[in-house]
Amino acid sequence: MADYVCKRWHVEYVDVITEVAPERLLAERTDRQLVTHLRSSILSSLRQQAWPRLAPAAHSDCESNPVPEAVQREQLEAAVAWLMAESEQAEVIGLWVDQTGKVSEHPPHSVHHSHLPKR
Repeated sequence: MADYVCKRWHVEYVDVITEVAPERLLAERTDRQLVTHLRSSILSSLRQQAWPRLAPAAHSDCESNPVPEAVQREQLEAAVAWLMAESEQAEVIGLWVDQTGKVSEHPPHSVHHSHLPKR
């Protein structure tokens, strides 16, 4: 996924914040302590970037989120929407990794442009 993100945004490295089943965590937000911790980590990382960008990811064989793919994709869409609202100056894309390791953007048009700096 990091390679995809580096190529997508033409950057040399990415700051990775890892959490188990982040799409479920950010979609449901039932574990307030974990969401607060994750939000703090995300905002800290964003403050250090000249052009803040986020790419939450989900994958088809997630043992920590054993739900049908359609449900995972819905969770990913909800996570992207929440991240757009929480970090309104960030560009946000959701990433889906299929069983072969192929990365695609999901939902396809999840970028938030309203506050992005001009290139």
